[in-house]
Amino acid sequence: MNTAINGISIEGIDYTFVDGKKRIHALSKISFDVGAGEIVALVGPSGSGKSTLLRLCAGLLKPTDGTIHNTFGKKTAMIFQDFALFPWLSVEENIQFGLLMQDVEEKKRQKIAHEAVVEIGLSGFEKVFPKSLSGGMRQRVGVARALAVEPELLLMDEPFSALDSITSDRLKRDLLAVWQKHKFAILIVVHTIADAVELADRIVVFSSHPGSVKKIFKNDLPRPRNMREKPAYDLIDAVTAEIDSTL
Repeated sequence: MNTAINGISIEGIDYTFVDGKKRIHALSKISFDVGAGEIVALVGPSGSGKSTLLRLCAGLLKPTDGTIHNTFGKKTAMIFQDFALFPWLSVEENIQFGLLMQDVEEKKRQKIAHEAVVEIGLSGFEKVFPKSLSGGMRQRVGVARALAVEPELLLMDEPFSALDSITSDRLKRDLLAVWQKHKFAILIVVHTIADAVELADRIVVFSSHPGSVKKIFKNDLPRPRNMREKPAYDLIDAVTAEIDSTL
């Protein structure tokens, strides 16, 4: 493995946890890196530890063995599958939350939140509370909240899986537009292989029980990617075959 000089290096990660009286070996010898400005997608069977790895990278869990070297440090943000918004806060207050935790002064928080609202397509919804938003809009708030802290690394846990296909496509398009502008790194767990091919520079295929890296595909398809052309279909087929061989 080539250790990322400016990025996150995941080296020999093992993770075991206890469920009742049973020890679960969730991850085994995970090694790869994510460089600055790179998008890396994690795909594989359910239960292969992909979301667990994201939480390890975020510092929410500690590995049983191995090391994670993250040069992005505090410039790391995470977007959860279930939106994870505070229902008692408005859209703009949710977006400002991370900045508030960093003791950013109020006028600057408001300015940054306004810019994030415009960038991610939430204009007009600043005072609205999460219960009044659609799933797609809630996820946009989660993205805007992450962008507000100006991350160098964005961790995303199946951000499109709870959305309908039209909403998912729009959010992917907007996310890529923001990424093209700011070029932060993204480590993303995706629900479908097509999403991985559309988004990622590299695709990491996990096998399960315990989760381990089976193969890493390099994705050189030019951007913007035409998902209706043969090269995209061929890569989807290759990744699908690799996952099928793990089942």
